[in-house]
Amino acid sequence: MTVKDTAYKLCKSAIASEARQALQALIHELNVSSDASGRKGRGEFGYAARRQGAHLLGYLLVDQERARISSGPLPLAIPPLADSERQILGSAHAELVALNRACTEPIVSKIPAATAALDPYSAVAPLLRATATLNPSKRMIPESEVTEIALEFGKHSALQVIGATPPAFLNQLNEHSTHSAVTGLLQLIARAGTAHVPSAIHQAMFGLAPSDPNRLITCYCCALLVIRESLRNLNQILYQAILVDKPPILDEDCIVAVDDVHKNILGTSATISFQPEIDTIVLEAGDIALLKQLPNSVIPLEGLIRLETLRFQSSVDFGSTNTIQTRLLDDDLNPYGPLAQPI
Repeated sequence: MTVKDTAYKLCKSAIASEARQALQALIHELNVSSDASGRKGRGEFGYAARRQGAHLLGYLLVDQERARISSGPLPLAIPPLADSERQILGSAHAELVALNRACTEPIVSKIPAATAALDPYSAVAPLLRATATLNPSKRMIPESEVTEIALEFGKHSALQVIGATPPAFLNQLNEHSTHSAVTGLLQLIARAGTAHVPSAIHQAMFGLAPSDPNRLITCYCCALLVIRESLRNLNQILYQAILVDKPPILDEDCIVAVDDVHKNILGTSATISFQPEIDTIVLEAGDIALLKQLPNSVIPLEGLIRLETLRFQSSVDFGSTNTIQTRLLDDDLNPYGPLAQPI
């Protein structure tokens, strides 16, 4: 079994759970502009929540910050959630948080300073003043499966790098500096785009001696970054399983072109153009889709991909076309491949 295999198992349990039905219906209601009768919906709430990039937490953040959001550049009238709705979302988010903690416990028990750096929600969680709590009767994932995927995370390739980092260097970093270093690397990668490796990472990995302190610290922070992103992708897969039974599929029926394929220290990336089908392919940045191998393709790409950017375009030849920049996920749900492997 791998992290990816176990994630699929968790998704099946979530889809089959009774708790999923109420949560799915609520999220759908918060994302529609009007219902079948033409009555105005709460689409503004869902729009603002999706912009947070924080899965279920995004809805709780919007509920807390609705006055500020309503007075922002976009005139959105956002009513508060009902207490029952807040509890449904809060319990589900708390379940994801508990899952993340189970997967990272072997690391943070030995290196407490890594706690914030490994939290996929660390950038937004401080804005949430209410504490979300898990309602045991609303669980979507059995505790036995949480234990199972935590064991798989215990085999994550990045753990080798963390374990090989001398304690003397780890002691130089407190929780704040570790978190800042990891999020700083993520920002560098985002700015560089899918086709390039930031010069700071390339220099640290290939331009410095293996024993150089700067290289050791960079490798350690990259390993934390990779585990954080694997967790983020696990959360995304589960969030999508709450909404729909299957991930979006990109195959020969919709793909127009696959270009700009890169394989480097940040893994495998590609630019994919496809014709969207409104009922089957609806993608936003951060979403995970299943890419199927194209027949007779000279570029062997298939598996789970994460959408990094999305561009809409229209032409006479192809009509409406979406062009997305993507990263291929490995068996650890890691989008950055060899970045956290010993070099």
